[in-house]
Amino acid sequence: MNDTIIVDDFSPQCRLEGVWADNKSNGYSGAGTIGDRFHYTSRYDPFKKTGREKAFFTPTLPTAGRYRVDVSWRATGNRTSKATYEVHFQGGTRRFTINQRDGSGMTWKTLGTFPFEAGTSGQVVFVSDGGGSGAVDAARFTFVGAETGGGSLDDVINGAGAGNTGGAGVRLDSANPGARVYTLDRDAKVRVEAFLTTYGSANLSLRLKSSNGPVRTILEWSRTDDRDAAPCVREGNPLPESMFEQKPGDFTPKPVVFDLDAKKGDSFLLQLEGNFGAAEPYLSVQPAP
Repeated sequence: MNDTIIVDDFSPQCRLEGVWADNKSNGYSGAGTIGDRFHYTSRYDPFKKTGREKAFFTPTLPTAGRYRVDVSWRATGNRTSKATYEVHFQGGTRRFTINQRDGSGMTWKTLGTFPFEAGTSGQVVFVSDGGGSGAVDAARFTFVGAETGGGSLDDVINGAGAGNTGGAGVRLDSANPGARVYTLDRDAKVRVEAFLTTYGSANLSLRLKSSNGPVRTILEWSRTDDRDAAPCVREGNPLPESMFEQKPGDFTPKPVVFDLDAKKGDSFLLQLEGNFGAAEPYLSVQPAP
């Protein structure tokens, strides 16, 4: 399987809405971009934007699973500081605001890791240039592991070193990221704790495979950096209390803590990954006190 799928803005898998200029038409360098070409929004004729410009990047993914999503553009000092993207993935949508002045030349930015179905149901969309000049080049989808539903969760549970039955629980943190499983050997109440502080792109998730039912997504949390205000999402519902704005634009996560009743044979899959820097995120499932 090709682990990386790149959708270029000049490919059939990218659909543009509105009026877009491109660097070749205006003689600008595209060095480093895919095919040395990129699109951007302009205030000037003959490519004057309408204010409704969008770019839809739709990959054909060979298999279901979790994919890291990156977007690229040509960074310059006159780009927008408020480019808005959406990631449409299995079970949800996440929105991101990006400063396209960051970097020099062709720039890749990681938006996070998300579950996708096989085929073309997933998508990355550039939805707004924030009133400035926004640029698009490509979207990249990199397979990082099987989705934690159905049989693929069984693979993780049964994998060497992945399982942890009963006992004191499981904790992932910056020194011990990755994926771990906690399987209950008796009916019990468990305490879930999640805290996603980070300086780079990072995400965590917690899924439950019931001994007699389907897989449930208990928690998901993705942040692009320490300025990202994205809250933790519990069973599809954002938790605004998981983020605190100390001052305008300065957001700090707060720990999310709650208890769950679980049955013997239930398996929790914990995942924590990212570029944390000096931050200390964690995700844990422990027997409740």
